[in-house]
Amino acid sequence: MSAPFEIPKNYAELAGKRWGETTAKQRLEALNTPSLTSIRFHPQRPFPHPFSNTQKVPWHPNAQFLQQRPSFTLDPAFHAGAYYVQESASMILKAILDRLPPLLLWLDLAAAPGGKSTLLLEQLNHQGWLLANEPDGKRFPILQDTMARWGYANQMLCRAWPKQLADALGPLFHGILLDAPCSGEGMFRKETHARKQWNPELVQSCAQTQHGILKEAIRLLAPGGYLIYSTCTFAPEENEGHAQELLQQGLEPVRLKFPENWGLTYTDPNGFYAYPDQMPVEGLFFMVWKKPGQQPPYPEPSPSKMEPMDLPMPVPDAFSHRMVHQNTYFGSLGPLPHFWPQIPNLRSLGTPIAYNKNGRWLPHHGLALSLHAQKTPLLPLENQEALRYLRGENPSYREVEQTWISASYQGLPLGWLKKAGKRFNNHYPEALRIRMQGS
Repeated sequence: MSAPFEIPKNYAELAGKRWGETTAKQRLEALNTPSLTSIRFHPQRPFPHPFSNTQKVPWHPNAQFLQQRPSFTLDPAFHAGAYYVQESASMILKAILDRLPPLLLWLDLAAAPGGKSTLLLEQLNHQGWLLANEPDGKRFPILQDTMARWGYANQMLCRAWPKQLADALGPLFHGILLDAPCSGEGMFRKETHARKQWNPELVQSCAQTQHGILKEAIRLLAPGGYLIYSTCTFAPEENEGHAQELLQQGLEPVRLKFPENWGLTYTDPNGFYAYPDQMPVEGLFFMVWKKPGQQPPYPEPSPSKMEPMDLPMPVPDAFSHRMVHQNTYFGSLGPLPHFWPQIPNLRSLGTPIAYNKNGRWLPHHGLALSLHAQKTPLLPLENQEALRYLRGENPSYREVEQTWISASYQGLPLGWLKKAGKRFNNHYPEALRIRMQGS
């Protein structure tokens, strides 16, 4: 059987053996259709979105399919965190979480680019803590940007290998999400790189890597805790192929039920596939496991802290706990869990309020985007001026009282401006500035 599009050698033959000739043909044809664009609106950042002729994503209440893919880079609302562009299958995590008991201490073990971490934050709804970890140094800045734009304060970010975390923290987390690195068959329809890199040896290599990460995830999972395992590939070796080892490690399969009309395909003992010929998705596999035992109570808080600081702007009252870590002043709504000093390569804890530059404290970009900075004064910008601001240009001056003020678009904060005489200086982070021209 020949594939309807250029795919790796032997993949069409493998698909025929895996699914049968008829199913493989329709599945490969589905992989050859254009990817659907789906977005998820922030539940706490209302704005008059311009998208028309949208269609609801069945498994998430705040998500929509778009008829056409616009230039998100040229939409200031995207940079303000009004919505997140996410493949629709990944949003099934919301439906999984709705079917689990409330869990207040989560670890996202391979978190970049951060879309699933923001789903976990929404589910926590300002309660408990999420530790989002990304060991890849190139991917970590993307995670930082995503988490800042979503604006929640009950997040910690670190860059550690799973074994480092397990050695340092032990069986601690009530819930762990492992969206594992994989061979990426579900990415074939939109990424040439995914098709070019695929080969049977990659599948085996990924399965071995996943086995190692799962061992550490089990070490990090508290008794009574839940492990969500997912990939964006269809290879059984990387998916339900791990079930036997998880059973041998003493974990129990959690069997969940979903509406039949969603189109999920069940596989023993507790896995689900989202296939592109049966659902409006690119591709996903997931399964949920539980560690036997009684879940421990929520961790003891660390001693209360309120480190005073002479800052050039007011700090929201919501941040009742504040501390300095790695030259950055952070705030949180409540005390940190006691184990936070043991987290290896911890980069962020709560909302970054200010950072120290040459002995002076300056407002942090994360504070401008925080959901708890409602009282921060805003300078409204129209679309074109907002785009110029996001490119690093200075808006035209208007008389304001404050030295520091946040540029905004449709009521959504974008980042900081500093008044200097009769002009504004742009403090939007250079690394985030858009390079694309157009409007």
